[in-house]
Amino acid sequence: MVNRDRIIDEFIHLVKIDSISLYERDMADALKIRMMKEGISVKEDDTAKKIGGNAGNLICTLKGNKDVSPILLMAHMDTVTPGIGKKPQLEGNIIKSDGTYTWR
Repeated sequence: MVNRDRIIDEFIHLVKIDSISLYERDMADALKIRMMKEGISVKEDDTAKKIGGNAGNLICTLKGNKDVSPILLMAHMDTVTPGIGKKPQLEGNIIKSDGTYTWR
């Protein structure tokens, strides 16, 4: 059974984290904590050094059944500018911005 409220709460929590390109440290740390709570192995590479950012790529691994084909999920931790101080609002079945934000 899908817990709609839990999914919405988690999404809103993540959206509120400021994570514009090159400044994804807070998002990386939040994701690391979340993944490790679920028993997922997390490693961070040295991309931050190479690009002048403050967080590398996270490589998360969950051991599975070798008789089943593996899957891969890739996603960005950064957001586009503007993206500081986002305030998501739930309106019915839609989550959207309240229209305010700050440029970096």
